[in-house]
Amino acid sequence: MIKAEDFIIEHSRIIKKTPAWDLNNLIHIEGTEVYRNKKNWRDEVDCLPVATDRIWLINGLKEYFRGLLDTGSSVNTIVHTIRVFAAFISFIDKNKRTISDVNELEKNIYDYAEYLYQRECRKEIASGLGYSHFIIITKPLNDALEIALDVRNSRLTKKVKARRAVPREADKMNLEQAAKLAKFAYDITQNFNPDDLHNLESSVFVKVRDSILEEPVNLTPRIGKGRPNSSNSAFNHRVSAEIMVFLAMTTANISIAHNLKRCRFDYKLNRTGDKYELREFKHRKGGEVLIRIPKSYRSSFESYLAFLDDHAQNSEWVFPYLNFQGEFNKRIDNSFTRFQQLCKKHNIPWVAPSIFRKTGLNLLLRLSASEDAAADHGSHAVKTFRESYEFPSQQRAMVEIARFWDESDPLAHGKPKVSLFGTPCSGNPEPFSDVAGELVKPDCQTPTGCINCKHYRDEESLDYVWNLCSFRYLKIIESNSYLDKREKPSNIAIDWANLKVKWFKNSKVSRYNDWVEESEMRIEEGDYHPNWSRRIANYEV
Repeated sequence: MIKAEDFIIEHSRIIKKTPAWDLNNLIHIEGTEVYRNKKNWRDEVDCLPVATDRIWLINGLKEYFRGLLDTGSSVNTIVHTIRVFAAFISFIDKNKRTISDVNELEKNIYDYAEYLYQRECRKEIASGLGYSHFIIITKPLNDALEIALDVRNSRLTKKVKARRAVPREADKMNLEQAAKLAKFAYDITQNFNPDDLHNLESSVFVKVRDSILEEPVNLTPRIGKGRPNSSNSAFNHRVSAEIMVFLAMTTANISIAHNLKRCRFDYKLNRTGDKYELREFKHRKGGEVLIRIPKSYRSSFESYLAFLDDHAQNSEWVFPYLNFQGEFNKRIDNSFTRFQQLCKKHNIPWVAPSIFRKTGLNLLLRLSASEDAAADHGSHAVKTFRESYEFPSQQRAMVEIARFWDESDPLAHGKPKVSLFGTPCSGNPEPFSDVAGELVKPDCQTPTGCINCKHYRDEESLDYVWNLCSFRYLKIIESNSYLDKREKPSNIAIDWANLKVKWFKNSKVSRYNDWVEESEMRIEEGDYHPNWSRRIANYEV
């Protein structure tokens, strides 16, 4: 006997009971088609036939989601995962398929991936949406059922946004807009008088620097019967301005700022005593994120915390939102709507918090000229910072090009050195310190002198692959020339060349595969690379 209560996710972290946590629509055929905002939606679902073949799967996912709630995963992320999985179940029902075991599940998942790919091709869904949905669906299945569903086995690809460098004038304008917004928000935080919050029926004005606005800023534009009182509006503007300053000074993620709780984060001085360090758990990272508050912002942030102690004693959040009923709630993305309107009213350029943060990180990158420092300050890996946060900059590119030619100008430093494989080389052989002793000592003369060298670099070209294949063939015929059957020194070089050729051959880039096929065809025809053709001819004779 199937009980509806058995498929409802219950947990202490679920404050509001919504239909999103009810998985009964997933175990009924076409249950995902029922509109669940109606009061009697459960009755409509119960009238549908039960798909007994997938009860095992829904039970497993229910326990998996409960485990995520136990470990502190984001509630909103879990709800979104359930919705995306419901779309997969809808595909199963429409095509009259079953999911009786893991093998059928894997087949249906990859068929669904092909279905999403076809929809992308017909432009029925956005490009890259199929990839993201596949990742969302397969992660809980791989973790809960211990299977290995891989997006690389499908035709779905991740959408990579093309980034273009902006001219120096546009880059300067972006910085000026962000700077003007930062000054506007900072002046509100410094000149705001908390005593004005006690007067519920009068406007609250704040003076900002004359270079931005000559007249004071009214933080309570709407007062009267049926309107929100001045206290709520002014308080929320004060907190919104503090968030913008917080983002500018710490380059923290906006979601981290919204999730900060006054009773939970670790708030202490660092070793040198010049800055505070906040530690907050980030769900997507699966670990702690370090937020550094510099010395210049320390006194301002302490004043803000004192402001919360006096006027938001009941709030558990560091950056609360005061609603019309006088309750302090957690902020969400659209909590900046009023502050954005305030900025536009006074002709202050609005920069979204996510872009505002990226601008701060790129400014730090420009001042420090160090990707490592900028990425570390933003609690990112360097690769993540490059792909998602770094702005292409024409000015920085010009500086890098000038620096490159200062170091590599052949008129000043002589002709560039190359390795025996035609790749750029420093000309100073240096061995790896953590490799096996069987490898030869690197040099720039013998054929195997590049294998154990720190300065050796690969190159993406047909000539390089042809060079590798010719070198491998040379070492094969050299190995065959030995009369004894012991381990031959040339076998290490063959394995080294095989690994590099295999990388090009197994690459998803089609031109790399063509290079390998062309190079191997040339070797079969006796067309060897000029670097090795004379040595090969000596062995063949």
